[in-house]
Amino acid sequence: MGPVEVALASAAGRVLVSAMASTAWQAVRDSLAELLGRRDRARVKQVINSLEESRQIVTEGASTGEVVAIRWQGRLEALIEEDPDAARVLRSIIAGVGSDSAFQPVSERETYTSGKSQILQHNYGGGTIVA
Repeated sequence: MGPVEVALASAAGRVLVSAMASTAWQAVRDSLAELLGRRDRARVKQVINSLEESRQIVTEGASTGEVVAIRWQGRLEALIEEDPDAARVLRSIIAGVGSDSAFQPVSERETYTSGKSQILQHNYGGGTIVA
């Protein structure tokens, strides 16, 4: 998995936590559950339960949003490794959160220095990853 996919999963985890306290929660929860549950009703229901547990943990202060975001990042990274097309759907889910989100889409560009290729990727949090 490349740095763009890792940044996407990381951003999705943060967007997920951010949505927990917003009106976007149900839409984000349901979309992620469909993606992670691969449209299998039983699996989707399990993912919804896990997402709701995570929301409760965050809203009750039992853990920080950062810890919960990292937990979901790991699950999303595993999904993207298994199904690279999931990255496209995940981008769509994040984009659907709206322009009020602090997280903006990943932008990529290749640069060449001394005959070596580098990919500069600006992640959703505003930082830059050089690979």
